[in-house]
Amino acid sequence: MKKYTSTVIESGYMGMIPMMLAALDSRVNFRLFTTAPFLYDTYQDKIFCRRYEDIRKFETMYSQDLFMQYSSLRDGKFYVNITTDDIVRERSLAEIKMFLKG
Repeated sequence: MKKYTSTVIESGYMGMIPMMLAALDSRVNFRLFTTAPFLYDTYQDKIFCRRYEDIRKFETMYSQDLFMQYSSLRDGKFYVNITTDDIVRERSLAEIKMFLKG
């Protein structure tokens, strides 16, 4: 059986949800889009960018709410549902690709 890992990206600035998911499921590798400036040292290896002012831009990404949604927690693992809407899938993956290119 193939073991999958998940990178959970937090749009909030404290990172509580990904830390909780990582504590519940060893497949989680969490990252923060950004964080409050006073937490830069604490999360230094978990931050995508230090431009805290860009957090709102990240939170409004098309893929943020439409592409994947939390489904359930079973046997100590969390699961997500991925959309079946081809347009949402196409736009979301394009957006994620653009985000990863930086």
